Amino acid sequence: MCARIRILGIVYNPPKKQLPDGPTIDEKYAFHTNQFGINPEGVHLLRNNFNYQLIPFIAINSITIRKGKDFRNWPLMLAVGLIFMAFAVYHTMNIVDFFQSDRGGTYYLETLILPFFPALFGVLLVVLSFRTTMGIELVTDDKKHWLSLRSFVKAGSMADFATYLRSLVPAINIQFLD
Repeated sequence: MCARIRILGIVYNPPKKQLPDGPTIDEKYAFHTNQFGINPEGVHLLRNNFNYQLIPFIAINSITIRKGKDFRNWPLMLAVGLIFMAFAVYHTMNIVDFFQSDRGGTYYLETLILPFFPALFGVLLVVLSFRTTMGIELVTDDKKHWLSLRSFVKAGSMADFATYLRSLVPAINIQFLD
């Protein structure tokens, strides 16, 4: 939707932007997730469904499909989650101590609710840090790429993905580790 702009009594209608008519993401790649897409050219690393790097099959030394952590920085997520949970426990102990003591005073409602949100966020981070899923590890000469296959596992298309990958690159040893 284009907005009309009025400057000094002159109405300016900016031209409509034409989107390029190209193939959709389903037409470009036989299999794709939000991280990567695969077609006969190779493995395309994606950001916002746009290709930012191509790894041709010639450059791949080995492919391993195995279970692994879903997030790259899972130790950091675990540490931050434990810190949030420790803060919530500490603050809850202070609240309980205040109500059990005879000091008296004012305790505001916000302070009573405060430990709930860090505890909830901490539990979420701890659970996500321990989450494992099937993933594909592509080893090239200079780098290892870990790509999650969670969407294929949820859709039940792991067997189709494996057969398609084997048909594209029969020369590369594809290992399945559980």
